[in-house]
Amino acid sequence: MGNQRLSALFEPGNHSRYSILYGPGLEDVYFSADYQEQNIEQAMLEQLKLHGYQRVVFYSPHRSIYFLDHESQRLSSSRIDHAPASQYNQPSSTRMQVLKDGPLQDLVFYQTGQTARSNLPLTKMGDIHAIRLLDTILKDVSDIKSALVIVQAETALRFIDDPRSAAGIIGEWSRLPAANKNICCFLFSAPDYTRLSEIAVSLPVPEISSAILNRNQSLFGYSTLAMIGPPGEDEILQVIGYSHRLYHYQFNPQAVGQLNQWMASEGISLRQWLLRLAEIHSLDLDTAKSQGWFKAVRKPDTRIEDQLNELVGLDDIKRRFLELVDWIRLRGYMSAQNAKIDEPPLLHLIFSGNPGTGKTTLARLVGELYHEVGILSRGHLVEVKGSDLVAGYVGGTAIKTNNVIDQALDGILFIDEAYVLTEQERGGFGQEAVETLLARMENERRRLVVIAAGYPEKMDHFRRSNPGLARRFPEDNCFSFTDYLPSELWQILSQMLSQRGIPIDVREIDLLQSIIQQIYAQRDESFGNAGEMRNLADSIERRRAVRIIRERLSPVTPMLIDDVPAKYRLGLSDSFEQLPMVMKELDELVGLENVKTYLKQQTHRLQFESLK
Repeated sequence: MGNQRLSALFEPGNHSRYSILYGPGLEDVYFSADYQEQNIEQAMLEQLKLHGYQRVVFYSPHRSIYFLDHESQRLSSSRIDHAPASQYNQPSSTRMQVLKDGPLQDLVFYQTGQTARSNLPLTKMGDIHAIRLLDTILKDVSDIKSALVIVQAETALRFIDDPRSAAGIIGEWSRLPAANKNICCFLFSAPDYTRLSEIAVSLPVPEISSAILNRNQSLFGYSTLAMIGPPGEDEILQVIGYSHRLYHYQFNPQAVGQLNQWMASEGISLRQWLLRLAEIHSLDLDTAKSQGWFKAVRKPDTRIEDQLNELVGLDDIKRRFLELVDWIRLRGYMSAQNAKIDEPPLLHLIFSGNPGTGKTTLARLVGELYHEVGILSRGHLVEVKGSDLVAGYVGGTAIKTNNVIDQALDGILFIDEAYVLTEQERGGFGQEAVETLLARMENERRRLVVIAAGYPEKMDHFRRSNPGLARRFPEDNCFSFTDYLPSELWQILSQMLSQRGIPIDVREIDLLQSIIQQIYAQRDESFGNAGEMRNLADSIERRRAVRIIRERLSPVTPMLIDDVPAKYRLGLSDSFEQLPMVMKELDELVGLENVKTYLKQQTHRLQFESLK
């Protein structure tokens, strides 16, 4: 096994004078071929050595030139006046253990707490002296193949003692003869390309700045720009074996394949996985799900169908979604039986409806479903508004849109208020976002599902505004979310109050339902549906809490209609406010059940009609 994130950079066919590396992976831990924990410098040394670089020289702003191995120091001894050998940090002795016939095959481990690292310092020298020594090494065309590694490159290049001379020397490296196979790797601390491009603007070396800012151009092949991201499956397998050795948790070998794939797809560091694996007693899929390791899995003990049934209303949406579930599962089965069925299905969706009708909740279930059946390796949800994709200057929109899409890869990109992208008043920048989005939907069709959402009429115009949108969002993939009915809003509110431990006085239920009917009758385009019920529940909870504290009541005291804010009660007539008392008297009468039912139905009808 090797470090998948780094090994491809130095393959023979990928030779570039400059390798410009950035991303979260530079702050991560790595594992060597013999399962020792490494930092990025040690991992770089191992990979460069594996790819034939005998001499690897490091430079950083605070350490100047230094080495991590004796061979590189020895091969540079004729160039550099180094410190006495007694000052070197010699490698510590280690004991190696080989585990045979385990669940991960044969593994080689070093004893816990032992390392085999060397850290060979040099006498501190001035910046420009160090750069000239690096220049000499890089221009050396002897049989020694050399690599320079500039750590914290943004600081090293910006704050060097003689920036003019350094810029000239480093820039000249890009024009060395092709026969010279030596390389220089610049390690930038930027977590993403947006931050790296901001850094590049002020770099004093034009060749490095240009290589970063023109990443879509070849620049004559003198540079490689690469983001070092989260670990791949090979490294995840290493960390499982390493942590199993350290923490002695129970292990299910049969779960390794799927666990390995799912863990690698989560996009988090090896450092984080080590911390997570230290907290478990057994490693299997159920444990991983219950620990909340996978963003797509929200309720590990509940089937997707059961989660769907928990949603209030949306009967037509539920039916169509279950049809989608059956189709995807059957198609997955057929693909497994017939390798020719390889074209990914078109699964981008449009959710049209007013706020609070369950669009985001269903989008999360879509991600979980697509993850479960193997269409998306992560199934997570990245939620943005259409305006979040638009910048106010030419070229900026494509950068913002691509950054958001990069975050959503292997999951769901949920774009709320997507219709703003096709509105004319956006000055054409919205169209730039649409074109970028369409291109990525095509190029990343195995890794990206887009759900566009918004008001019904506006989303219909959004889909028809561009032939590319109509093709990628077919009619069968358009879901319409209607407003909740008063009875459904009442069910949502009662569930919210129950979840908060707030009992409802049964004598207040009729009046509370009348308030909901009033809210429903007065709704407009901005009506929040479940969001409006959440606001009402918050208000009731606060007012009830004040009443309980001031009157020194029991915490389980039921809510009263007086706990409802006055703005919700303004539409209720005085006669209707007396209804609870009248109904109480009616309920106390013996028998007459048919009469009671009829009177209650007529009362509710009159209440509703009075709100029109």
